[in-house]
Amino acid sequence: TDLKKKIKDYVEQMLKGKQPSFDEDPEPQDMGVEPYDAEAEEKEAKARLSKDDYETRKIVKEMEKMISSGDWMHIAPLFGFSGAPGVPNQFNLIGGIANEIVPEKRPLSSMTPTLIFDNGNPLMAVGSPGGSRIITTVLQMIINVIDFSMDIDEATSASRIHHQWYPDRIDIEKSNINTESLIDMGYEINLIDPATCTQSIYFENNMFVGSGDLRRPDSLALGVSK
Repeated sequence: TDLKKKIKDYVEQMLKGKQPSFDEDPEPQDMGVEPYDAEAEEKEAKARLSKDDYETRKIVKEMEKMISSGDWMHIAPLFGFSGAPGVPNQFNLIGGIANEIVPEKRPLSSMTPTLIFDNGNPLMAVGSPGGSRIITTVLQMIINVIDFSMDIDEATSASRIHHQWYPDRIDIEKSNINTESLIDMGYEINLIDPATCTQSIYFENNMFVGSGDLRRPDSLALGVSK
């Protein structure tokens, strides 16, 4: 049906990081200047809400039909569960029966916002979007700060790598990292655009210092006194 196609297209656009819409943007119209009619405006708003509610119920019903008919592989990624045992999701994470879309199952979630304490005192907080890459990104931030003594901005700016068992390859952000030695050792290397964006806080000099990852231009961080 047309609605089923719209749902599939909507999900595909969302997974590509775009802002999907069920409706095309209308052509701009010159509305002119007219006297304001509050009663007419209220009637129009009620009619619009009623129509939106009707359209929403239609979409939900169609999605329920897709799930019950086995055509739910197209919308399974929305819920972070396994579309089918052994079948990779949009991040190539493989789930099993424990990750099915039924009650009391466990989602294929990679969310790992992390708080680190030093002798009971807050030291660092870090998290990121990025699907399956979240775990490796957060881990690299912690290693950069604690093991390599980087400050929080240096740790944030450092290039990142990712490996998740399947597919058997190393994803590396496009940078000046020398990959030839890894290729000589037999590793498959996949150069990628930045796919994560950490937001971090580090406590130093009696200040909570924030670091926004500029891999996304809307990142913002502030520092505050304790």
